Amino acid sequence: MNKVSKFILILCVTSFAYLLIFPTLKWYFFTNDEDKKISLYSKEALRDYSKNKALSSLIELKKLYQKNPNAQIPDDLKYLIPIAQNNYKIYGKEFPKSFDNVKVLRDGFLTDADIEELSLEIYRYYEEIKRNKNRIIQLGLDLSGGMSVTISLDYSGLEQKLGRTLSFQEKEEAFDRTMQILKDRVDTFGLTEPKITREASGNKIFLDVPGERDEKRVDSLLSGRGNLLFYVVDNEATSVLNTKILEAGPLYSISDIKNSMGLGENKKIFPWYVKDSYGIDDESTVRYYVVDSSVESSFDGSHISDAGVLNDHKTGRDVVTFNLDNEGSEKFFEITKKNIGKALAVVMEGKIKSVANISHAIAGGNVSIQGDSFDKREASELALVFKTAAFPVEIKIDDLRVIGPTIGEKTVKLGIKASLLALVLVFLFMLAYYKISGFVAGFSLVIYNLFLILAILSAFNFTLTLTSIAGLVLTMGMAVDINIIIYERIKEEIRNGRKFERAFDDGFKKAFWAIMDSNITTFIAVLFLTLLGTGTIQGFAWTLSIGIVASLFSSLIFSRFILEFIMSFSKSKCLSISWSSNYAKGV
Repeated sequence: MNKVSKFILILCVTSFAYLLIFPTLKWYFFTNDEDKKISLYSKEALRDYSKNKALSSLIELKKLYQKNPNAQIPDDLKYLIPIAQNNYKIYGKEFPKSFDNVKVLRDGFLTDADIEELSLEIYRYYEEIKRNKNRIIQLGLDLSGGMSVTISLDYSGLEQKLGRTLSFQEKEEAFDRTMQILKDRVDTFGLTEPKITREASGNKIFLDVPGERDEKRVDSLLSGRGNLLFYVVDNEATSVLNTKILEAGPLYSISDIKNSMGLGENKKIFPWYVKDSYGIDDESTVRYYVVDSSVESSFDGSHISDAGVLNDHKTGRDVVTFNLDNEGSEKFFEITKKNIGKALAVVMEGKIKSVANISHAIAGGNVSIQGDSFDKREASELALVFKTAAFPVEIKIDDLRVIGPTIGEKTVKLGIKASLLALVLVFLFMLAYYKISGFVAGFSLVIYNLFLILAILSAFNFTLTLTSIAGLVLTMGMAVDINIIIYERIKEEIRNGRKFERAFDDGFKKAFWAIMDSNITTFIAVLFLTLLGTGTIQGFAWTLSIGIVASLFSSLIFSRFILEFIMSFSKSKCLSISWSSNYAKGV
């Protein structure tokens, strides 16, 4: 590979790595703590915060305008300037030369609609921060805390379905299966290095999810059996229900209306919300449906074997597709066959997501759900929940808490300092022993190699723990070996009488397979740890395996290009690879 090709390759890899690591850098170094805290709000809380901030900001702006129109814009209102500039364009007003006083800013907000638009802009700003957080390197439970969940198992539902009491062996198998599904789900959703343990001689599971603070999201991911239900709609009862709601006025009570209708035990009422401009359920546009929850007219998600998300090009909506097992296919066929002409409601977490008319019996076990009130993220998460299978027994979340770091801040700082000290010592050793070439090796492996590794980890939304940091430090030490092998091979070629340029090329060529052999064998061992290990062991293995690949690129491509670039400025076309005078002159 010539120099131009190397340069283009390095430029492409570096640029791509920068794009991958940028969200991490932005989150940890360029996002203030207040914005981080607000971005972790639930959708409803973030919507309310955005509305309140928009209203209070415009009220403050109005007061400042009434007091002194020519006053300077305070710092806490400068975020309004870009929005006001856009409003000037929308209004078709003459664009001011500068936004340096309150009057100019106030003229950018003239109508009540501006409050809603400003609120949406604030909401989008924090939603963007939240999206970026899903593309960064997370800190583990031992570094920054996370979510701690206590789960208990309820076997009564399964025993009722089977019509008998479960044996001890069957309960153990169900327990083991539940723990495996929990691990699969947490891993699937990008929450790496989960710690899942069982209560000694009990039926509780303790789940620690590092870096996750959204209680509703974790609750949603842990919801399994019964999370998705199909009910046949009772059209007549639904019509009566909505008529009574209109008659009752805005202060109606669903429970009171249900009691007055005298609905049977199998009749249930579920709401159907339309999303507002924030993508949140709008309670002012809710519609209620009466459904038949009897065994003959309902179907749960326990028979779903696979799931995915497709986009309907005609409607532009996301479609969740499900494949049913043989038993589920037959049951779903019977339900749709008996209820042709009626409506089928899809209920998730107590809310109707879609209502469709049954025009024909659905056979084959392939089902598509087009949700009118779920967004792309909800569709993807719903599909993932069922892709990882339903729990064999019902689970109950006994406790769900956001917790702080499990080790002291001082311990974390000491661990990081120890890691940095190790890297500095490696760098100084290479500089002392190999002079300029050692400096290049230290830079390419300690700085550039670390940059590549962190970029790749960012792409996988990796969770960094102390064991992962140990893997990084070990990677740096192993990476230095690559350059040591190359430099010693170059010195050997010089001792055999070759000129430096020839010795340089031969050193890289002859060291190549020795380097590849050692790294491939290490990679194979680490690969088994990655596949078979769990928790912190898997995190350590992932860090080390990614580090091996990055180290090979840094040593064989990047550092060689830098060395060749330095040599091009030397009249003798030599480099210092030792404090020895012979090797320093490259003769």
